[in-house]
Amino acid sequence: MNKILLRALTMIFLLPGAVATAAVDADKLHTERCTSCHGNSVYTRPDRRIQSMDELSAQVNACGHGSGKPLVAEERNSLIRYLNERYYKFK
Repeated sequence: MNKILLRALTMIFLLPGAVATAAVDADKLHTERCTSCHGNSVYTRPDRRIQSMDELSAQVNACGHGSGKPLVAEERNSLIRYLNERYYKFK
């Protein structure tokens, strides 16, 4: 019974901390997963394709699948926030 209680306490107290410390480094993720296929100019060129948050989200999703290494939700959301804050500035 003590082993079960210990495992339960580990799940409750240690895992949330582990998740919090494993926060996604969006800049590093961007360098590793995005700029390996294209440079930053796709975000800043006058005729860029992405014109809304919905389009940005769809593109990040498509790129993640196209790379053969789909992004997990936390990575995808961090990357979308990073790209919007750094380049797109959508509301």
